Amino acid sequence: MNDLGYEFDKAKEILIDFYRPVKRTCGFNPNSRDFAMIVHELNKTVHESMIQMTLIKYILVI
Repeated sequence: MNDLGYEFDKAKEILIDFYRPVKRTCGFNPNSRDFAMIVHELNKTVHESMIQMTLIKYILVI
C-alpha cells in the first residue's frame, strides 16, 4: 500500500475495512501486490460513490 501512496496508518485502516470482503471474494489467489490493488480500487470506488451521494443530497436540498 506504500507503493500506492498511502501512509502506514491510513493503509492499515483501509486494509482492516476491506480485508474480509476481498478475502472472501478472491480467496488465496492474488499475491500481496494484486491484493493491495484490489483493496485500493475498492476504496477508491467507495470513496467516489460517497462523494456522489453527498453531491446528490446537496443538489436535492437546493
